[in-house]
Amino acid sequence: MVLKTKIKKILSNPVWVVISIVVVLMLFSVLQKQDVCNSFRSNARIEIVEKSTWKIKVVQSSEDTYGGLSKAKSLPSKNGMLFLYSRMSASPHVMRDMNFDLDFIFLRDNRIVFIKEKISKDFKGVIQSLLDCNQVLEINAGEVEKFGIEVGDEMKFINK
Repeated sequence: MVLKTKIKKILSNPVWVVISIVVVLMLFSVLQKQDVCNSFRSNARIEIVEKSTWKIKVVQSSEDTYGGLSKAKSLPSKNGMLFLYSRMSASPHVMRDMNFDLDFIFLRDNRIVFIKEKISKDFKGVIQSLLDCNQVLEINAGEVEKFGIEVGDEMKFINK
């Protein structure tokens, strides 16, 4: 009976209610971020014209751009992450907390302008284009070569 009274007292105190809500929201946020890091979910499809199609996750927010594929356990074949930028630049990328190697495809308005292949998951430098671009596609290392992707190829979005 004493325990019930103490619990009712705690639950009726608005400070404890607010603290409980904050703790639940923080836990939900942490669990959601872990899920994003450990599994890849595409939200669009693209085609490198006359080469192949990929399922991709399109990234635009600065938070998603910073995280990228970091901490992901793997990337399914013919899947990738497409970073969209609002301005042209060399679009520097790093291999932060990576678990697999990548190919980087740099595009300007859906046309490939530069490619960096087979970047090791342990690479500590900066990967960037020699030409200004506004899109960067990251795919599994070796897929550029496997599918014959070249500078000048065009990328187009495909309706699901």
